[in-house]
Amino acid sequence: MAPPCPAWLNYQSRASQPSDSPITLSVSSVSAPPALARRCLAEGSGVIIAGRNAARLNAARDELGCPAALATAVADISREAEVAALFARIGRLEHIVSTAADIEGAYRLLPDIELSAAQKVVDSKFYGPLLLAKH
Repeated sequence: MAPPCPAWLNYQSRASQPSDSPITLSVSSVSAPPALARRCLAEGSGVIIAGRNAARLNAARDELGCPAALATAVADISREAEVAALFARIGRLEHIVSTAADIEGAYRLLPDIELSAAQKVVDSKFYGPLLLAKH
C-alpha cells in the first residue's frame, strides 16, 4: 500500500471534509506526478494535472484510471497568458505542486549548451512556479 498523501498536500478542511479546491500537479514527465496524484486521489483529493503535451496528459490520466476527481489541462506554465487562462478555467487552488522542467538541450557540457536551452530551464523551474503562485 502506498504511503498517504503528504500532510502538506492534504487540503482537507479542519472539519476533515474535502475542500472544493483541488491540488494541481504541473507535469513534464509522466512518472512522479501520476504517483503523487494516485496517492492524493486515493485520499479523496481532487487533482488537476497540467502540462504542455496533451498526449502525455492523456497517458497520465489513463495510467490513473480516469477517476472523476482527476482533470487535465494543457498549459505551458512558463507563459503567463496560458497560466492566467488556466486559472480562469479552473479557479482557486489550495495547493500547487510543480514538477515541470523543460530540460531539452540543457544536460550537456558547458561549452556545448545553447543559452536558449538554459533559459528554458529557468523559465520552467523558476518563472513557471512563480506564475502559478501569482495567478
